[in-house]
Amino acid sequence: MALRGAPADVWTKVTSPHFTILTSAGESTAREWATVLEEFRRGMQAIVPVPVDKLRPVTVVLFKTDKAMEPYLPLEKGKPARIGGYFVRANEINVIMLSLDGGDEEVRHTIFHEAVHWHLSAFEGPMPLWLGEGLAELYATFKLTDEKTYTFGAPLTHAIRLLRREPLMPLSRLFGTGTESLLYNEGDRASIFYAQSWALVHFILFGEGSPGRDSIMRYLELLPTAQSADEAFVTAFGTNHGAIEKRLRTYIMRGSYRMHRYPRTTADIAKLLKVSRAAPGDIEQAKGLLLLGAQKTEAAEASLRRAVVLAPKDPRGWELLGQIALERKDYTEALEVLTKAMAAGSTNYLVYHNLGVSYFPPSMLPNVAFVAHDPVQMDKAAASFRMAIQLAPAHVESYEGLAGMMHGMQSQDPGDMDLLARGARLAPNNARIEAGIAAGEFRAGRGKDGRERLERLLAKHGDSEEGGVRFARKMLANEVLKVEMEEIDRLAKQSRFDEALAVVDRGLARDLEAAHRQALETAQRSLRSYRTIAGAVERANRGEVEAARKALDELLADKPERAIKADAERLLREITRHEERVKRRAEREN
Repeated sequence: MALRGAPADVWTKVTSPHFTILTSAGESTAREWATVLEEFRRGMQAIVPVPVDKLRPVTVVLFKTDKAMEPYLPLEKGKPARIGGYFVRANEINVIMLSLDGGDEEVRHTIFHEAVHWHLSAFEGPMPLWLGEGLAELYATFKLTDEKTYTFGAPLTHAIRLLRREPLMPLSRLFGTGTESLLYNEGDRASIFYAQSWALVHFILFGEGSPGRDSIMRYLELLPTAQSADEAFVTAFGTNHGAIEKRLRTYIMRGSYRMHRYPRTTADIAKLLKVSRAAPGDIEQAKGLLLLGAQKTEAAEASLRRAVVLAPKDPRGWELLGQIALERKDYTEALEVLTKAMAAGSTNYLVYHNLGVSYFPPSMLPNVAFVAHDPVQMDKAAASFRMAIQLAPAHVESYEGLAGMMHGMQSQDPGDMDLLARGARLAPNNARIEAGIAAGEFRAGRGKDGRERLERLLAKHGDSEEGGVRFARKMLANEVLKVEMEEIDRLAKQSRFDEALAVVDRGLARDLEAAHRQALETAQRSLRSYRTIAGAVERANRGEVEAARKALDELLADKPERAIKADAERLLREITRHEERVKRRAEREN
């Protein structure tokens, strides 16, 4: 990989529709892997179809030796992990790394296992861990057996021995295993979890009288809408956990794990391959992504900075630098590099989403409508979120970002409410999106609708401190205060000060945040002052001049705000002038 200490290595680049192979092992090796991987992708598509346009290209880095690969391996207990390769996905950019030093079977198993993960990453619904890993282990046996066919489904001898020796996991436990579980370790696939996931998927696809391939797609289609994963399982596979578990035990002991043969289409793939010498920018970019996957962020950033100097028109380096900047919360840097990614022609929806986040980080959203902000900047953030939604309509976080801008941005797009309605359908009960819809209702003059929406939302989420709920809570409080202040102002203009003060008292009786309490208390002081002035006017008109003067003097002694002070002083002057006129008239009459 243009590595120090290996200056003689020449790296070859072979590109196909979905893969870029980078290797110093020669053109024939690169061509072979590009052909095999494209054939593999077509076969995988027949098992679990995914939207082909959602498949982001993947770079495959083939190191000639384990030693050459070692600097890019993640660490386990301070030492490089003992794995033959791994898959890294960051910011929708994919890379597979492996060493050609291992045995051919081991290398192929590793790369195909990781390539399944890449393929499944384009699937738009939830992918249970057991199914994803079971498919990865099953399809890792992929082989081009001759010029016309490929096969997969060969027995995993180590898995069968383990399953026959150890007690099986109850399916409820298998299905409940997540990435945080001790049973799951992508670097060690010799566990009961991997073995049983493989056996279950093998049974579903190939077992005699099994549910069959279509049941997998039915299961995946049902998961987002079923009341539970168990309900989706029973509906898709036609039976319950217990029955499948019993049949699986029989299959493990007696199953026929033969290879299954399918027609291949290699001839046209060969015509699609493009061969060149790998450019230094390609090398540095792949190296940066591998280091990022190994959580060696400082080294990754150094490689990526070299990559963008060498290939400034390739948006991927800028995209990854933007991710690094966001992770360290350097939003100024993130804006700069993500803008360069956009200028380089990036069509990665995360670039636009992350631009929006850089303008207004998530931590600001609950307060963005209630603190000083720049509506023009909010417009830019909203435009970024809209573009992210256009590029990835299923990315819920971009709808949340747009929702957060609705209350304070300068200019609302006419289609924003439709976008948020679509987001609400994708993510029912999402507090951020619901709050954004309420903000749009307020802007459209439908205050009652907005308040009722927020009241329903808060009733449903109770005392949750999730950001969207806090945003809704603050917005509702802000809108209630706004309505109260409008009512107070209306009554004050009609000199109905007692009624206005009653509105203030009702507001102060609520549990208010400090800023809202201060606003009402300020209004209360002003109303009492103006009531005093109005009372002084009435007394003066009745001839109770001394009483009027005393009330005004007491008001001025309390150091009221400037406008009230000016009104009180003006009234005092008028009272004085009136007294002087009365005195002069009396003198003339005498």
